[in-house]
Amino acid sequence: MLGANFLIEDQEAALKELVCIADCLQLMTMRIQKGQFNAARLHIEDIDRSLQELAILKNNRLQRKSDIDVLFEELSDLGVDVHYVSVGERG
Repeated sequence: MLGANFLIEDQEAALKELVCIADCLQLMTMRIQKGQFNAARLHIEDIDRSLQELAILKNNRLQRKSDIDVLFEELSDLGVDVHYVSVGERG
């Protein structure tokens, strides 16, 4: 799931946000069961922040894909057969 939505370098941060959301859901459920509704609401705010961060991380992947698409277009315009061009891992 992570690979489809996030860059390799963002996957650790995305996983931390997912764990945070799971923890908040568990704590929120516990607070609701105890009748602590205002305290439960605070966890919703934390979940929202994590969802916003996940959206930013996903946007990083979409931007990278867009940048690669533009590069392939430019290469194609220069006459490069982009069917034979591969994008590998840097490192």
